[in-house]
Amino acid sequence: MELIYAYAENYRVFHKKKFSFSNKFYVEYDQDKNCLSIERNPNYIDIYPGNILGISAIVGKNASGKTSLLDMIGEKIEDRHVNSGIYMHHKRNPYLQEISLENIEGYDATPNDRQYTNQYFLIYYWGKSNDGKDLFVLESDCVERYIYMLSGIETAFPPKDNIEKWEDNYFWGKSWISCVFCTDKGENIYIANTQDFFSNYPPHNHISDCAIVSFKSGHDMTESKIREAANKEPKIMVPRRYAPMVNRWIFKDLYYIVNKMNKLSNAQQGEIQDGRNMPQLYYNDTYEVIIEFADVSLFDYDDVTQQSTDFNDYFFVVPFEAIQKMSHIDKIFLTILRQFARFIFQKYVLYSRANLENKTEVAHKIKELTPRSFSRSCLQDVYLQEIDVVLDSAFGGSGITSFIAKRFQYLMDFLLSARKSNISYRYEENTLVLTIKKESQINEQKEFFNEFVDYSIQKADEDDLLLWGQFLNRKIRYLSEGEQENLAMYASINDQLDEFSKKEKNYILLFDEIERSMHPEMCRQLISDLINFLQEYPNKQFQIVIASHSPFIIGDIRSENLICLSPLDQYDLPNELEIVSPFGQNIHTLLKSKFFLNNTFSQYAVEMVKLIVKCLEKESLVSMETEIYKKLNPDKKYFLKTLPVGEKQTLDYLRSVIASLGEPILRQSLNEKLDQWCKNHPSKVTREEEIRCLRARIAELEGEDTCD
Repeated sequence: MELIYAYAENYRVFHKKKFSFSNKFYVEYDQDKNCLSIERNPNYIDIYPGNILGISAIVGKNASGKTSLLDMIGEKIEDRHVNSGIYMHHKRNPYLQEISLENIEGYDATPNDRQYTNQYFLIYYWGKSNDGKDLFVLESDCVERYIYMLSGIETAFPPKDNIEKWEDNYFWGKSWISCVFCTDKGENIYIANTQDFFSNYPPHNHISDCAIVSFKSGHDMTESKIREAANKEPKIMVPRRYAPMVNRWIFKDLYYIVNKMNKLSNAQQGEIQDGRNMPQLYYNDTYEVIIEFADVSLFDYDDVTQQSTDFNDYFFVVPFEAIQKMSHIDKIFLTILRQFARFIFQKYVLYSRANLENKTEVAHKIKELTPRSFSRSCLQDVYLQEIDVVLDSAFGGSGITSFIAKRFQYLMDFLLSARKSNISYRYEENTLVLTIKKESQINEQKEFFNEFVDYSIQKADEDDLLLWGQFLNRKIRYLSEGEQENLAMYASINDQLDEFSKKEKNYILLFDEIERSMHPEMCRQLISDLINFLQEYPNKQFQIVIASHSPFIIGDIRSENLICLSPLDQYDLPNELEIVSPFGQNIHTLLKSKFFLNNTFSQYAVEMVKLIVKCLEKESLVSMETEIYKKLNPDKKYFLKTLPVGEKQTLDYLRSVIASLGEPILRQSLNEKLDQWCKNHPSKVTREEEIRCLRARIAELEGEDTCD
């Protein structure tokens, strides 16, 4: 499946706008005749690897509609209906926040008086039919208008001249149509709605094998919210879902980081000789995984009895002499296990609604538990018994203790074998710190990361295991902002392909400002890196749509796949922006186009150059001083600002600003103008000043000759 065309009669900032996402077909829509024509492009060539169907870029300045266009493609139906996003809900509560797809019906308006706030349609290319015809999918929110672009709809939809019958139409009630059609001799022929077509016309891939995934920022989203966002849309439309760009799995992140560190090391050692890109991230020698455990206090205050109880008195204390005899590994292991036992007690006893008497009863049961000896195995058994007592009082024997024992066995296995995998660790207050380097064999410790560190992620839907996620928090330390964004992007893509949609085969991936926090060199390599990453999934196909401000990204996009937007609707084609053939174009040429820059000099520098020019147009130094004062102290508020006073200071100020300009031709031109001004106003400049100016000029020219 590949998105090839979109038309917006009205959608947010768009009015009668056409968008082409692929030049595989020539698509044209005549809004006056409501006529759609599709013709295969005989000269189409594919420049991307086999599983990349196409890459499009949406570019535009702020508020030009880039995010709106991505929403028009990727938003779920429920979200399209929120806040009257499709049509005005005359009878519906305007404060209604949640809309169920099953309840979205057209009861509050007839086809004649429904007032659409947005009208648009999307066209996808699906593939070949069994008899060799090109198949397409039409999606639209305005069913009763755009369905008439197709012929053969008489059995499924009301006739055009009997619009009242639309009230009983299923798709009109949902305000969404998704159907399959083919082209034959210039005619678009309706076949079936998508859910019926892929059930009744095998062996075509089912619509559920596809997904439109919108990648969005989601650093503050909980795991449950992330999973909720990943839920696919009901079968009425091409399935859509949201993908928060967050780092969820420590193991996957570390595996990716170590891989990048090794590539960088190989590049630095000169082992990459075939022109591949030099990695731009993960330069640190080491990164640290921080596993923070819940801090606990066993001091309770009872609001009813107005009494306080220190429950630490109910727990045995390991003698200092016994601790000294323990190995380093046993100390770390028992410290974390003991902390978990106290955490469970705090959560299900101290913070429970039970009265002080019941809490004390549980504490007395724990006090009766004493180890046979202070060996690691005996202490481990007692701590697990403490946990069992607490959980039995809270859940009545749920079997969670065996789950806890397994988690800590994974911890012990890791502590015993980590150094063999070139992973070092240390224990700080409430924190286990793991040190990772390029030699670390992360894959050897996959079980520990999945079953101990990340277990709350893979089991987040099991309520009785939420306590594990509340006990520990984990993060990777020493990542830069750019590295975090890069890691979040690839981790999110991996989640979508490996976890949330293993069976899906066709994807349209939508990215909004994908270059956020990235260095220009990273942006220059981004499309290539993304292609290489997706090639690791050879059994899946991808279309990529990127909204971006970066000229480095559009340098990898062909002009026919570039959509240019303007907030004032001034242009929508690359040639109107002087962006001619962006693919493989020199970055300097792209930057000089109207789209990216109105001026190739930074704005404040331009203002200072204009100030100098304006000063040199004055006939007196007093007038020069006035212009400088206007610029540096416009409202006469900044009394602490040191401003030039007198002939020497004013001329020195102008020369200093000119000397700081980086553009040599501009700097030379302004110096010549200043020298000429001084010659034309000899009465204003002393002989010593003129000599000083000439010497400074000679020194500058000699310096330029040296550089040449």
